Amino acid sequence: MHRTTTLLRDIALALYAALLAAQPALANCSDAMESCNSSCDSYLTSGFIVGMAGALSSNNAAYQQGQRQLQQAQACAQRCSTQYDACYQREQAQRQREEAARRAQQERAEAQQRAEQQRAQAQQRAQAERAVLQRRVNRVISPPVLPPLAIKDAAPLLLQAQAHYKDGNPFAAAHIYKMVIQGSTQPKHLQAARTALRREALTELTHFGTSEPGAYTRILAEYEPLAVFTPAEHAQLATMAPDSDQAEDAALAYLRKNSKGALRDVAQAVAQAAPQLRARAIEERTRAIAQKAQSDEAERLAKIRNARERELIWARAKDSCLLYQSMTEGTLDIRWTGECQDDYATGTGTLQHLGTNDRVLYQYDGPMMFGKREGTGTSWWFNGNRYEGGYRRGIPEGVGKFWWANGDRYEGEYRNGDRTKGSYWWPNGSRYQGEFVDNKKTGQGTYWYPKTDDYYVGEWANDQRLNGILYWNDGRVKAIFSNGQRTDH
Repeated sequence: MHRTTTLLRDIALALYAALLAAQPALANCSDAMESCNSSCDSYLTSGFIVGMAGALSSNNAAYQQGQRQLQQAQACAQRCSTQYDACYQREQAQRQREEAARRAQQERAEAQQRAEQQRAQAQQRAQAERAVLQRRVNRVISPPVLPPLAIKDAAPLLLQAQAHYKDGNPFAAAHIYKMVIQGSTQPKHLQAARTALRREALTELTHFGTSEPGAYTRILAEYEPLAVFTPAEHAQLATMAPDSDQAEDAALAYLRKNSKGALRDVAQAVAQAAPQLRARAIEERTRAIAQKAQSDEAERLAKIRNARERELIWARAKDSCLLYQSMTEGTLDIRWTGECQDDYATGTGTLQHLGTNDRVLYQYDGPMMFGKREGTGTSWWFNGNRYEGGYRRGIPEGVGKFWWANGDRYEGEYRNGDRTKGSYWWPNGSRYQGEFVDNKKTGQGTYWYPKTDDYYVGEWANDQRLNGILYWNDGRVKAIFSNGQRTDH
C-alpha cells in the first residue's frame, strides 16, 4: 500500500512537470519546447507503466526501474524548461534590440526632418536678410539719378517699372520712376510715377525707417526732391522721425485725428518703434561719448608717457585742463588742483607729476596763466632738487634759487630756463660768482678754491679759465692765464 501511494505521488509530480512544460510559449520558442517535451514523453509513459506494473506485481526491481524512468522524465522536463527560459530571454533581447533600432531610426528621421525645417527657415531668413541688405545697398551705392533728356513718352518706362515691381524687384522699379519724375514732360506720366513711388516711399518709411536710428530721416530726405509727398504730408512725416523726442506724441496725435489717413501705417510703425529707437539712440550716443572719452584719455596718457625729457609739450591734467611743461622721467599722469579758464590752467594751484601708485615725482606750487607757470613759484623733485623763483611762459626767468640734492646751490638770474649771472656754491666749499652761458661758467667771473681760499678773477669759457689772474689768498699773484695757458709767478 505504501508503494502504491508513493508511485501515485511520483506520477502526480511527473504530470505536474508535464503541465509546466505545456505552458504557452513565445512563437519562436514554441516549436523547440514541443520537440523537447515530446522527447520526454517516452520516459514518462514507460516509467508510469513499468512502475505501476511492478507495484501491482510486488516486483521491486520493476518498481525501481519505473521510478528511475520517471526521474529521467522529470529531469528532461527541467531541461526543457531551462531551454525555454533561455530562448525566451534571447527572444526578449532581440525584441528590445529591434525596438531600440526602430526608435533610433525614428529619432534620426525626426532629427533629419527638424534639420530640414531649420535649414528651410534659415534659408528664408537669409533670403529676407539679403533682401533687406540689398535694399540698403541699393540705397547707398546706387549712382544718383541724373536728369535725363526730356522724356516725351514715358508710358513704356512705366510699364517696365510695373513689370519689375511684379517680379519682386521694387528697386529697379523705383529707379525707373525716379527717371520719369526727373525727365518726363507729360504731367500724367509724372503723376503716375509719383503715385507709384509714393507707395515705395511709404513702405520704406514703415519697414526700414523704424529699423535703426537715423534711417527714417535719410529716407525722407531722399524722397523730398522727388515731391512724392505734399508739403503738408512732408511736414507731418518730418515731425514723426522715430528717434526724435516728440515722434511718439506726433504719431499718436496723427492717428487720433486721421484714423484712416494716408500716413497711418507710418504713424503706427513710428508709435510702436519710437521708444525703442529713442532708447537706442540715447544708448548709442552714450556709448559714443564713452568711447570718445576713453579714446581721449588713452591719447592723453600716451602723450604724457611718451614725452621726452626736457621736451615742453601741451598736456591735459587728469580731469582738468591744459598745461605747458616738460615731463619728469617716469611720469604716468599729471594733476592740477587750481582753476581753469578757457580750458587752460589759470590762477594759483598745485601741479604734480605722478608716477607708479600716484607717487609724486615733481610738484609746482604757484601761479599759472593760460596753462603756463607765470610769476614766482616753488618747484621740487622727488630726488631732492628744489627751485624757488620767477617763471615766465612756463620756464625759469628772472631771479631764482636752486638747490641740488648733492649740496650744490645757485642764487642769481635766469633767462629762458638757464643760469645767466649769479653765485654758485659747491659742498666742498668752492664758490663761483659771475656769468653763465648754457649753465656753464662763461664770461667774467670769480672762483674761490676750497681749503686754500685762493681765487681766480677773469674770463671763462665752458667752465675753463681763459684770460685772467690766479691769486693767493693774501692777494699776491699766483699765476696768469692767457688763452687758457697758465704762467706761474
